[in-house]
Amino acid sequence: VDCFYGTTTHIFPSLLAAFSCTATVLKGQIREFNSTEEIRNESRDSINGIKNLTKLNNEIGVIVGPHGEQLTVVDEDGNILQWDDITTLLGLLFVKYRTIKELCIPVISSSRLGKIAEENNVILKRVPKTPVFEDVFTIFSKNSESVYPHSMYEYDPMIAFLLLLELVAREEKKLSEIRRELPDTNMYHTVLPCPVDAKAVVMREIASTANGHVELIDGVRVVHDDGWIIILPDTLQPSVHVYCEGITDEARDKLIDDYSIKIKKITAKYA
Repeated sequence: VDCFYGTTTHIFPSLLAAFSCTATVLKGQIREFNSTEEIRNESRDSINGIKNLTKLNNEIGVIVGPHGEQLTVVDEDGNILQWDDITTLLGLLFVKYRTIKELCIPVISSSRLGKIAEENNVILKRVPKTPVFEDVFTIFSKNSESVYPHSMYEYDPMIAFLLLLELVAREEKKLSEIRRELPDTNMYHTVLPCPVDAKAVVMREIASTANGHVELIDGVRVVHDDGWIIILPDTLQPSVHVYCEGITDEARDKLIDDYSIKIKKITAKYA
């Protein structure tokens, strides 16, 4: 456990110990960074160090942000788990080992959880990337029949990590094995420049001219026979995010190319 010189050094190792997990703590001293460059260098050193240790000791590694708001998980093979990996694994835990009726995933998630939910007769519902809750504690409620795995990870990554360890214990397998057994995905994310004034026009044009099934849950998501694509405006930068997944790499790449051309034609008018 790399605590990155943050205050979580007094919390996270004790939390793991309470669940009978043996943890080796790195960078457990509390200190402030003097510059952004120093943070970047320390981040790079932490990632390289944890990746080497996990492979050497055949253990799970984790880097916790200074205030516990960010968390990087590394499996026993030294592979960093991506956002979609973690939310899919959390979804797998709840689908297989909890009694739930509905699994809520953001519009940008891959189709992996859809396959898992279908196999276990659980309803899959796509929701905005950042859903709004009246009470965030309902996210972790044992009585809830609807589960938001991505929100668990975003609101409290340390608790989400404990849930990952629960999945490892229940499956009686390595985290790396469970990850490899997940359904395949070829989801791709790219960012395209888009002037602020053009964002609404891009969304409207894509929604009105799309040949596939259009969903307007968050941004514009278009489902085709050979894959899906979503265009999501960046909330701060003059750009749009494009997420795409296809039944083959070729189908995915064609969708990205086709929609990128459409977006560039629209934004060219605002150059």
